[in-house]
Amino acid sequence: MSTFEIFKWFVAKEKAIYNAINMMKARHNTYIGFISGVTRKEADIRQYLAQYPATEFMKWNYQKSAGLTPPTYFKSNELLAFH
Repeated sequence: MSTFEIFKWFVAKEKAIYNAINMMKARHNTYIGFISGVTRKEADIRQYLAQYPATEFMKWNYQKSAGLTPPTYFKSNELLAFH
């Protein structure tokens, strides 16, 4: 692997990190990020986030929030699978 390829990979990784931070909301000394998940996967999401002590899980009520629309979710099958 050449030096240019390593530098290119490093820049791509840094860009992805800053892009993720830019999508979060700054509140005091922390950043708040919103994720959406399927309700039946809530236990898995909670278990995964429990690995990170600074992470807090809260259910969000889209009906009460202003300006946020829940994403559309379609359960995938062979017909809907992306290749």
